[in-house]
Amino acid sequence: MYKVSQNFLDYINNPNNIGRTMKNKVVIDGVEYLSDTIKTNPKISHKATSFIGGFPAKSCEFEILNLDGSIFLNNKEIEVYKGLDINGSMEWVKMGIFKAKDEDITTNETSKSISFRGTDR
Repeated sequence: MYKVSQNFLDYINNPNNIGRTMKNKVVIDGVEYLSDTIKTNPKISHKATSFIGGFPAKSCEFEILNLDGSIFLNNKEIEVYKGLDINGSMEWVKMGIFKAKDEDITTNETSKSISFRGTDR
């Protein structure tokens, strides 16, 4: 389980902060890709039908722009984060680490994007 700061908890529990917007970040091979490059927000889910040890497997699905063809996901670790701007400072919360395999990746040459759908490492 990933921890957040008390400042983060106070902010999201404050009923006056209903208009907040979460940001997304994906880190691939140490390179950060932010919401402007991520085409669809990463969706994190837990599958009760597949388990890692005694815990349900976590899966992630997103699409990222690959305009210059420089992003390669195969056999890479992908870290997925959600972020919230609190008082002018961004706090990122890690949602999971995923290992990309060839069958988890779909490249779309027309839209110059890559879709990923994989399970927690």
